[in-house]
Amino acid sequence: MATILVINAKAGLVLATQTALQSANHETIIASSASDAITLLDTVQPTLILLGDTHQSIREAIAILKAHPQTRGVPIILQSDQLVVHNLEYQQLLGATAVIESPFSARRLVSDIAHWIQPA
Repeated sequence: MATILVINAKAGLVLATQTALQSANHETIIASSASDAITLLDTVQPTLILLGDTHQSIREAIAILKAHPQTRGVPIILQSDQLVVHNLEYQQLLGATAVIESPFSARRLVSDIAHWIQPA
């Protein structure tokens, strides 16, 4: 089981993501922005961060997460549309580990992130 920090301001997408991850026995922690997520780090250490639409820019959110000691080495997977998914240069510029295309199926989401979760 992994602890996945889901950062997304879209309630419907959060629910779908959380349901998919919990069905695969992953613990999910929810925040609407990277700033909100940092406040949760006193009680949780994520294995992976799934970053979607927030009230911050993606660049700002990743910078906040990469600057914090508890999330600095944690893989950050962007949950984004096709334009970002197929632009590897943009993904690398932002500092994301990978991108998962939205919309997604629950099975595909779980399968895609399994690659980035190290066995316990």
